[in-house]
Amino acid sequence: MSKNNVSFDWLRFSFLCEDWGILKGMGIDALACDWIEKDRLNKRFFCMPFEGVMVLTDTMPDRLGLPNGRFMVDFSGNGIGNYFQQSELSLIEFCELCLMRVGVKCNRLDLAFDDYMSYLDIERMDKMIDKRDCVDTLWRTHDMIKSKKSNSDNVGKTLYIGNRKSHSFARVYDKRAKSIREGVPIESLPESWIRFELELKGNMSDAVIRDLVATKLDSATAYGFLRSRINFRVKGKGAKARRNLCKWWERFTMRNDTREIKPAKPHATIEAKRSWVEDSVFKTLAMITMADGGDDFIRDGIEDARRKITQKDLNIINAYWERLQKTMEHGT
Repeated sequence: MSKNNVSFDWLRFSFLCEDWGILKGMGIDALACDWIEKDRLNKRFFCMPFEGVMVLTDTMPDRLGLPNGRFMVDFSGNGIGNYFQQSELSLIEFCELCLMRVGVKCNRLDLAFDDYMSYLDIERMDKMIDKRDCVDTLWRTHDMIKSKKSNSDNVGKTLYIGNRKSHSFARVYDKRAKSIREGVPIESLPESWIRFELELKGNMSDAVIRDLVATKLDSATAYGFLRSRINFRVKGKGAKARRNLCKWWERFTMRNDTREIKPAKPHATIEAKRSWVEDSVFKTLAMITMADGGDDFIRDGIEDARRKITQKDLNIINAYWERLQKTMEHGT
């Protein structure tokens, strides 16, 4: 095995329901599957066309019509392996196919960073967090970092960092011990295997997956993002001494080989602007038209705004038209 390894351990894409036809491009005939209510709390329905792969909606679809709102395609770590073993699409091609669709969003992305060289020591990391020697850019204060260990002969040790309900969360655990517990033969496992997982959700996961796809899932981009989230440092001598990165953290994150890369802010799109108008503008405009008794204010404002459109604005419009054209070419 290589010294460092990055993989997707969970992947979830959300689509507009009028984009239902993309499932056929994935080789999934969702309407032919048995749809089951997941639980009584969220009232969500799902089917499992492949082991570890789920299609989820808020309303039960049938052959006569599509579900309302949005639908999601959910891949667990095993699901990613099961799906791409039989799919004609590679992982990068699949992500590109999803992200080119209008209105698509990555709602969850789990990045797994595997350590086979014994760089990561869970006990040491836990003590450093307790002593505030862990400096990170995601959790600004030590009080926001919650860690706990689970010591079991079968499970091994697990360190949790951050809040599971937030847009990002980290866990470090003994993957070798977990695999043994799940029945994997010991002789097939590496002598040391610690996994550092980042669980990303919402806008964070969407921004990161777009960066990774843009770089063809380059591991340097993934490690750069990890370093932008959390770093482990050692205290120097003296009150004002510089706190350098721990050597073991430098080696694990390949710092000598790559630069830190933070996820780019989502690009301006017509979809994002339309969503902002729907959420923040329509109500105000409705109040103004009711107060004025007409929509002259809105009409005049739009005409004046048209004269202020720049080439950058036109580029955003053209990019929207290109995405629509690609969507039509791939079928809906």
